Amino acid sequence: MCGFLALLKNEPLSVHEMTLMHESLQKINHRGPDDSHVYYDEHAFLGFNRLSINDLSLGGQPKISKNGDYVLLFNGEIYNYLELKKNLESVGCIFETNSEAEVLLTLYQIMGMQFVNQLRGMYAILIYHVSENTIVITRDKFGIKPLYYSYDKQILNVASELKAFNTITVNKSELDYTALQQYFTFQYIPEPNTCHTEIKLVPPGHVLKFKLNNEMEQYAMPSLTFTPQIGGADAKLKRIRETIMESVAAHMLSEVEVGTFLSGGIDSTIVTSCAKLINPNIKAFSIGFKTEGYSEVREAKKSADYLQIPFYSEMIDANDYIQALQDVIYHLDSPLADPSVVPIYLISKKAAQHVKVILSGEGADELFGGYGIYKEPKLIEHLASLPISLQKIILSISHLIPQGIKGKAFLERGCLPLIERYVGNAFVFSEKEKQQLLTFYNSDVHFKQVTQPYYDGIQHLDRVTQMQTIDLNTWLTGDILVKSDRLSMAHSLELRVPFLDVEVFECAKGLIKDEKIQNGLTKHDLREAFKDIIPPHIYQAKKKGYPVPLNTWLRHELYDFAKEILSSTDCNGLLNPTCGLKLLDEHATKKGNHARKIWSIITFILWYEQRLDCGIIA
Repeated sequence: MCGFLALLKNEPLSVHEMTLMHESLQKINHRGPDDSHVYYDEHAFLGFNRLSINDLSLGGQPKISKNGDYVLLFNGEIYNYLELKKNLESVGCIFETNSEAEVLLTLYQIMGMQFVNQLRGMYAILIYHVSENTIVITRDKFGIKPLYYSYDKQILNVASELKAFNTITVNKSELDYTALQQYFTFQYIPEPNTCHTEIKLVPPGHVLKFKLNNEMEQYAMPSLTFTPQIGGADAKLKRIRETIMESVAAHMLSEVEVGTFLSGGIDSTIVTSCAKLINPNIKAFSIGFKTEGYSEVREAKKSADYLQIPFYSEMIDANDYIQALQDVIYHLDSPLADPSVVPIYLISKKAAQHVKVILSGEGADELFGGYGIYKEPKLIEHLASLPISLQKIILSISHLIPQGIKGKAFLERGCLPLIERYVGNAFVFSEKEKQQLLTFYNSDVHFKQVTQPYYDGIQHLDRVTQMQTIDLNTWLTGDILVKSDRLSMAHSLELRVPFLDVEVFECAKGLIKDEKIQNGLTKHDLREAFKDIIPPHIYQAKKKGYPVPLNTWLRHELYDFAKEILSSTDCNGLLNPTCGLKLLDEHATKKGNHARKIWSIITFILWYEQRLDCGIIA
């Protein structure tokens, strides 16, 4: 795992620009503290920070081809690279090292942009063709590893994190108010947009090619598409088990020690149980809160004892949470109002004291139907089947019910089309609420502009599978993978996700609704496939993730903190401060549960003030 950046210019690079690039590379040193190297010529600068995991002695980057005409930067892991190397050797290729970088560079020279179709893994890759003065960049299908770029035909900037743009590009780039408006719906900025107008993320599964003074070329790999198939139930279970076990084994290949994150849920327990079969002494790490009812550490410890593996845990309170918050926001770069960011940051810090690689259960919910909200289509099917005219009457009546009254949300959601009510796992502020909160609100911007392109191609699928598709393409890339990558790499910890593997997706994509949600239990087939090796108390465990007691804290321990933040600034006139204070007052007096809304505003303020203090925004 590593971090890299690149600059390609029409004009020769100045000494000042070279200095700035070295400074930017230092800003992402946490992604690769073991080694740092650069390549440069008259028009290009490529910088690389390395976290050594495999081929510790010979895997240095930037990797230059034998003929000197190609230079490669690579962040991630290619789990089939030994197989690819063997195939290349069979056609006469000779390798000097056992590194993935050399395999990738050779494969690209033979296949061009199509080389990505051979890759199984998580990656962000850059290849500079020196004689043609072109750069190709690509990112894995799931978007596990980040890669940002800025291009105006005269200059191309590329980097693993937004903060690496600070000294050259961001100061010239305006805030993207459309993206920030969408943040208040989704609790994150939907990809490929960022908080800056001129900087974008490489879309997952895409290859972008740049030649200065020309338009960007783009190649898209075949997309990840759910195709439910009836029948073959036993064969499906067998394939799920075999493929996930093989994926975990592949993800454990490392020359340094590997551990696992272990919660009280089934995803991390499956990963840990499979890993235990390969390494009987694998270390497991868990975190919880001291607030009653907000910790899975006890369940995780019970699982670790059942598996007879070493177990490390951390218990934190509201003060620990706030102490870490500014560092978390710094490493995230963009506003992300998921409360679980802090526990992920802190457990990564603890794990990094013992191991260099960690396995985690991200992706199982999106692939196998794990979120509780996926039960909703069944719960509201009677309302959803009513005539539209009757639904409109019920919807009008529901609007008259005060906020916080039980049943209001059920009636509203039951009478709305899926595209109107489901934007992913978080739906924070409605368009009407955003209009009151944001002074920069633009009525031409709507949350459906993010989700509509995905809904357009999946109307033939059942509602659960439609919801999975939305989450796979928005929530997973914009929230789950952002926090897992940035906050593990903040501690130079490589986080690997065995469920997010192309072969595992091939198993999951064919599951029908009842093989995902059955008898009120999510991830039915995933549970069934592993029920004989996971601890018995985990089989029916409900999903919690890292449950954060924000509801309670914002009424007690964090009330003063929240009030101070909400009262301190309007972010240069971007926010209406009375909205946040009103929400906090209603929440504190239990007139409503506004924790997610309040936290979205607080996160935005802290992010904005941090960027302001750094001189990144005026």
